[in-house]
Amino acid sequence: MRPRPVLSLALPLLGVVACNQIFGLQEGALADAGGSFSPPAVGCPENCVPRAPVGWTGPMVLAKGEATSAPRCTEPYAVESFVAHRDLKVETMKCSVCTSTLTDEKCTTVATVYSDSNCQTAVGSQSFVASAATIPCLETSTYGKSLRFGAPSISGKCSPPPPQTPTKPMPTWGSTVRGCSPQTLEACSNAPECVAAVAGGPASAQTCIFAVGEQACPLDYPTKLATAFQSFDDQRSCEECGVQYIGGDCGSGVGGSYVSPTCSGNVQGYYSFGTCSYADAQGTTVTAGMLLDGFRPYNVGACAVSTPKPEGAVTPRGPVSICCR
Repeated sequence: MRPRPVLSLALPLLGVVACNQIFGLQEGALADAGGSFSPPAVGCPENCVPRAPVGWTGPMVLAKGEATSAPRCTEPYAVESFVAHRDLKVETMKCSVCTSTLTDEKCTTVATVYSDSNCQTAVGSQSFVASAATIPCLETSTYGKSLRFGAPSISGKCSPPPPQTPTKPMPTWGSTVRGCSPQTLEACSNAPECVAAVAGGPASAQTCIFAVGEQACPLDYPTKLATAFQSFDDQRSCEECGVQYIGGDCGSGVGGSYVSPTCSGNVQGYYSFGTCSYADAQGTTVTAGMLLDGFRPYNVGACAVSTPKPEGAVTPRGPVSICCR
């Protein structure tokens, strides 16, 4: 009887060792990828790796490092297939200061006009305005026989604050990864689903493929690196400034009376709000003129502006899935 052949395990083991040597891999070379070396898929001979599935690009090696000093693709893998980034860094944004200018502040009083001399029979009303720049002089004979001035109100205008011009430091990336490919991928003889292995590229001993978007890794390239991104979308802005007029105070008196209708000469007396003005018991005007200088603004108001808050965020965009073996 012929003896049975003995199955040798030495050849497959040597094949794995040879593959490690071809790829320039040392133990732990894929530690940062979260996996270990995976031998060629069934059907690929030595020195070959599976082609990239449909929708993926590769195989290739990776060049990765800090964004400011990440290595470039060099021969024999000088073709940059992709460049992507990780670890987006965003500094605090500052909103511009809100400003507004107060203008046209004035005090207004409404006087009731009477046909008699003691403020009994009202026949109408009249508004009077006094400001820091304008003090009206009334010729009293034109306003009936008596007036009663109501309490004044103050108003003002605030200029619109300028549009926001925030200071936005440009976001930066902490790390950059490049996919580096040879000029051509050589086919493996008698294995059309495989191509010649690539390994030992700049700063990496990994053989990888990539695809745009968030993708699950195919079986032949099972180890997924952290998702990298092609760019970012900066949607940061600031609230527009708000402004509110805070009124000051009007004077507590109406004004002084004068013998002259032009309010010149010496003041004869003062009138208060709520009292019956320029009349006596006989119905004759006491004075010919009244200078409304008692209720103009004396405590200037202000324009209170808001403190704008930052809005929005910076988000990475254009994800790239990188899967290795």
